[in-house]
Amino acid sequence: MQEDLRGLLLAQPAIAALCGVRIYWGKRPQGGALPAIVLHVVSNVSSYAFSGTIGLDITRVQANIFGESYADVEGVTRALKTSISGVRAAYGATVFEGIFFDGRRDRPIAGVSDAGASFLISTDLLIHHKEN
Repeated sequence: MQEDLRGLLLAQPAIAALCGVRIYWGKRPQGGALPAIVLHVVSNVSSYAFSGTIGLDITRVQANIFGESYADVEGVTRALKTSISGVRAAYGATVFEGIFFDGRRDRPIAGVSDAGASFLISTDLLIHHKEN
């Protein structure tokens, strides 16, 4: 799911226009260009019926948006939300049954080891997905 989610985000024109290919899992390369999105899996829950797993997972992904200005991070946040909120699509080996925003936090950059970034917005995405 991780590779396919990154691919799905990169395929969105509004996101690509602002971030290019700067969408990473785990950590942004030190000194890399901004704005950028860094993704982290927070939790993953499988769905079950009485007969067992039904193959649908719900994964919470935190998307940290780093930028040099508040306008940068706000623009990427808006592009992310308008591009993929409610999306149902197959991408790569993953069927995304729905992507939903579940909160936003404007966070101080102090204490975050991400050289060059001055502003940070964190959003949570609830991703309902299954493998093809």
